[in-house]
Amino acid sequence: MSYREDPRLGAREARHSVRGGSYLGASIMSAAFAILAAWFAYENASLKLGMGVLVLLVLSWTSLQEWLRICTMVLAVHEGGISMVTASGQRIDLLFDEILSLEARYVPGMWKKGLADEGNRVSLHVFSSRDHVSIPREMEGFLGLGGLLVNKTGLLEKRVLIEGVSAR
Repeated sequence: MSYREDPRLGAREARHSVRGGSYLGASIMSAAFAILAAWFAYENASLKLGMGVLVLLVLSWTSLQEWLRICTMVLAVHEGGISMVTASGQRIDLLFDEILSLEARYVPGMWKKGLADEGNRVSLHVFSSRDHVSIPREMEGFLGLGGLLVNKTGLLEKRVLIEGVSAR
């Protein structure tokens, strides 16, 4: 047990971290395409190709920043609660007794199945009287975490359909 953890949490049962491979892959691919486009723009100079190179480089940089940001997130499940280190580095400890509600957020999805398809779940929000934790889809074991929290707390998940993906 770390010296910063609340002793009421008990022994750690599981640790989950973020799989940010999609962001790293997007960063690497867009950087590769930017290099290829720069080489092609050098051979056949045009303003459109130059702008494309700039757009791809910006996409690569923002994807890399997002990957570095979310890779700092860690969720630990303990006997008596959960502790999470958020992307900003803040540590939040929640006891299972303190958790008031669980909210699973979904997007409509490509085939517009919405709440009917678990693959459309994008985040799980855990609310207590003093704090709020948002567990992103990129967390390993994400779909199982919802069931685990329902079993440990005895609460039911409230399912919410998000119409705009930017509201995630």
